[in-house]
Amino acid sequence: MLIENGSVEHFKRKFNDFLNENGHEGKYVERIRQSILEKKRFILNINDVRARENDWATGLIRRPRVQMIALQESVMEIWKSDPELGKYLRGDVEKQVGIDGSFGLHSVTPRGLTSNFLNTLVQVEGIVTKCSSVRPKLIKSVQYCPITKSYVQREFRDVTSLDIGIEVREGAGERLPTGSTMATKDANENPLDFEYGLCQYKDYQTLVLQEMPEKAKVGQLPRSVDVILEYDLVDHVKPGDRVLCVGVYRSLPSQQNNQTNGVFKTVLICNNASI
Repeated sequence: MLIENGSVEHFKRKFNDFLNENGHEGKYVERIRQSILEKKRFILNINDVRARENDWATGLIRRPRVQMIALQESVMEIWKSDPELGKYLRGDVEKQVGIDGSFGLHSVTPRGLTSNFLNTLVQVEGIVTKCSSVRPKLIKSVQYCPITKSYVQREFRDVTSLDIGIEVREGAGERLPTGSTMATKDANENPLDFEYGLCQYKDYQTLVLQEMPEKAKVGQLPRSVDVILEYDLVDHVKPGDRVLCVGVYRSLPSQQNNQTNGVFKTVLICNNASI
């Protein structure tokens, strides 16, 4: 039976046991410490997961979002339990994670990204042909009301967020996309001032990954896929680089006049990129 379905808490317990087990001689705990000190994301090798439990690795590839959130929670728990690393913990920061290793049939080129790979973990190889500028993306806003002398916080999520439609905490309900409009008044019609310095942002960049010419058949135009980079992955590659991107292949809804024709734009939400 494939381990595909399960709660975040269920997979968090599995990752806690996996990352702390003696069989890995503490290498993953040390990697977590190193990633925190270097301010980089923690990278998990899926080959180690496969060596322990093949069905678990298969489930991680086929249903990656719940398990990647569970991995984040597990890494954060190890971070908080280490007194030496506690000084690097600020607020409700989330430790970013990534996956590498062998992906088998899920290692493809942009031409091989068909609908069968939607919502799965894939490894895509190609050439970067275009990069956008790095821009801050709002993830939590803070507003101050001068009348009540209180602060109002609000989280922002869109369809590219990893936790959309997932119940991260038991009883908290599924997380849904939030609106992009910013409130100017509270529930009692009191004015709100935007506190830009107290808000939380993440670095955001997009790039176009194109099929390599030597892998395209004669007479065919190379195909490409849009890739989303966030946090420490931005500015990691430049146009002309041959890159291996690992991420979740997602479809984004597109509507016009509250209608859709059933054809969706697809993107690769990257969690690991190597040149």
